Amino acid sequence: MEKDIIILKNLYMKRISLYEELLECIKKESDDLMKQNIKGIWTSLDEKKEILEAIEENTRCFPENSGLNPVPSDVPRQDRDAITQLKRKLGYLKQEIGVRVKENVSFINETLGFINDIFYALSNKNQKPDTYGRDLKKRNGSSNLIYHNEV
Repeated sequence: MEKDIIILKNLYMKRISLYEELLECIKKESDDLMKQNIKGIWTSLDEKKEILEAIEENTRCFPENSGLNPVPSDVPRQDRDAITQLKRKLGYLKQEIGVRVKENVSFINETLGFINDIFYALSNKNQKPDTYGRDLKKRNGSSNLIYHNEV
């Protein structure tokens, strides 16, 4: 029984360690995104892939994946509390990683939107918008209904 608890604690500590590595990798990726370091971004992607594979391997070792109760009820309170603390820390790390990933995705989407706007502005610089003017019907084949309404 004691041996199982030690193994479980070690599995949680390993998982926490992997999630801490993942968080650091995501922070580095964020810095690379802001600095536009493309090589660093690719390196971060490879590193994240390795870490995620290690997390999957660690997950397969957990007792709950074999259908067993991960923490039996007859475990001493001290051990149960230690495992609960490890679970909380892991939950915090998962939450922090989620926030960082959302920030990175948001940054990427904003950057892509900005680049798209620049391309649009550069490719349409000789065209004037068809919003106002007498020749609107000639330009786009239809007329603005406001010009035809009487007051």
